Amino acid sequence: MTVSASRASSSSLARLEPLLLLAKSARGAAAAKLIVEATAAQGCYLFSELAQTEGVVALGQDSTFASSTALLNLFLYGTLSDYLASPASYPTLTQSHISKLRQLTLVSLASSARILDYSRLLSELKLNVYIADGNLQFDGIGATSSSASSADDQSALKDLTTIRALEDVIIEAIYAGLLGGRFDQRSGKFHVDSVMGRDVGGDVELKQMEEALRAWGDTTTSLLAELSQRIDRAKADSAEATQVRHAHERDLASVLSAALRQPPSGSQHPGYGGGAGHPSGGWQDGGDDEMELDGAEGKKGGTLKKNRTKRTRT
Repeated sequence: MTVSASRASSSSLARLEPLLLLAKSARGAAAAKLIVEATAAQGCYLFSELAQTEGVVALGQDSTFASSTALLNLFLYGTLSDYLASPASYPTLTQSHISKLRQLTLVSLASSARILDYSRLLSELKLNVYIADGNLQFDGIGATSSSASSADDQSALKDLTTIRALEDVIIEAIYAGLLGGRFDQRSGKFHVDSVMGRDVGGDVELKQMEEALRAWGDTTTSLLAELSQRIDRAKADSAEATQVRHAHERDLASVLSAALRQPPSGSQHPGYGGGAGHPSGGWQDGGDDEMELDGAEGKKGGTLKKNRTKRTRT
């Protein structure tokens, strides 16, 4: 299954637009409530515009709303593991928050690797985590921690129910436009073809992006230089081959011209015919066949004689 992820950004911004209009005038508790609503809203996956509104920026300067600011940062750049490391640092979440954070975690994983093992996905997506009655619950499905042993991962992979739950999460993300790719169920891998970009995580991530782009530029420059050298070598080899071919053609033409100018040999080929003086010898005819009529019997009852030509070997 392969679905393009290009539509997710524009769709997310469109769904966030009504909340952005409210955020322009929201302050304090109202702005904090908008953060909780936006992070749970269906189809909203990008929150940088919300984070830049005046009311939300003001929340970051008020320790009273530190948990709301932390929640926004979690959905901007974080993962489900970040939340589970300190659930008390955030407001009370709903199952919609957990499901969306799981999808965003999948996006982060797909952004860092083109091939994702099921074992790693089970460890990071925490399929056993859910919210019930406002409380964080674990039902035993999937890996229980990011440090789960390989034996536990292998055991989870054998659980068909767990595999189906994992693939359902991926399929939901695909239909949401968050990523595109294909399953390799035989080897337990997901191959990523495309993925939505998450919000940039401040100066640290900008620095990482800058370094990655610089490395990419250096690699590209090196490849172009190597290609240029190979093209020059190919041109030189082609010119040398052309010179060799032309020299060969000239030599061949010279040999053929010399052969055509050489006089034929004076010796004669043996054959048939000729008389006794024919240099090559042959058969000599004594004369034409003759028809004679016997004189004594020529008038009546004569006999017809045919003198055969005598042939002598010369």
